[in-house]
Amino acid sequence: MRYSRSPNPLVRWTLGKKLERMASRADFVIVANKFLQSWAEDAGATSVTCIPTVVDLRRYPQTALPAPEPFTIGWIGTPETAPYLDTIKGALKQVLAKENTQLLLVGAEPSFLPLPNVETQSWSEAREANLLQRMHVGIMPLPQGAWEYGKSGYKLVQYMAASRPVVASPVGVNCDVAKEGVNGFFAITEEEWVANLERFRGNTNLTSALGAAARQTVEASFSLRATVPKIAEILLSAAALRRPSQRKLARSSFKPDLARSAASNDVAPSR
Repeated sequence: MRYSRSPNPLVRWTLGKKLERMASRADFVIVANKFLQSWAEDAGATSVTCIPTVVDLRRYPQTALPAPEPFTIGWIGTPETAPYLDTIKGALKQVLAKENTQLLLVGAEPSFLPLPNVETQSWSEAREANLLQRMHVGIMPLPQGAWEYGKSGYKLVQYMAASRPVVASPVGVNCDVAKEGVNGFFAITEEEWVANLERFRGNTNLTSALGAAARQTVEASFSLRATVPKIAEILLSAAALRRPSQRKLARSSFKPDLARSAASNDVAPSR
């Protein structure tokens, strides 16, 4: 079920109650982060496994960084998530005031920041990988809120799969995906956003090093290769529940932590 962010509190409350009932009656529940895991457990789910949102790395070929100029900051999303950019508009204006700087927005409306060095592109699955390759650094600003804590950090995973470092708000699952000084930086204040974005301007060595670490993070924890074994084990356990004699055994013996490692030799590598 796709739970859209309806502005109607009654609709959101009703959908929330329906999801709680579904979780409480399910034999197995898969969630994308620890916040949702707590929600499912509080709803009465008896077996909850946290498996992050992942990407197929074959869709994100590793490419060289673009030319140092223009220094390109990138964001990818939808018109629904574009308002998050408002939280750092002041910082973006400061960075964009410098020469040879560009903001590439994929999936946002052109009216967000009508400046000559702001480029907006409509999103499409066929073009997103190429657009990510045009960026030097990807951003994911988020405010503090229950809805935001339920997000899965997909933007960060995409930037990092494309070997690009990130600057993000330390909110929710962002803290599990990005690692300070390893594959990116966190920022809260306007000053922190400006300073951390400027770290990458013309600094090819830092951008390449953190970008390579970002790719390694995705390969290890946020790729199909890393998660398919766990998902397969859950599905096999769920299928066993169709056999009455196996129902009790399947639920009692299922241990997500014992799923095969993503590094196992019998798991096909991502390309």
